[in-house]
Amino acid sequence: MAHPEFQVSTGKDDKFYFNLTAANGQVILSSQGYFSKILYLRGN
Repeated sequence: MAHPEFQVSTGKDDKFYFNLTAANGQVILSSQGYFSKILYLRGN
């Protein structure tokens, strides 16, 4: 597993979320919810 790494998931609200993890596996950043994967990838 390369670090830092983005991990993408879908929440119970069907929005897309991502976490950025450090080399030790600790989450260092969490995103807001995005309605579509396109918006999440563009950062809108």
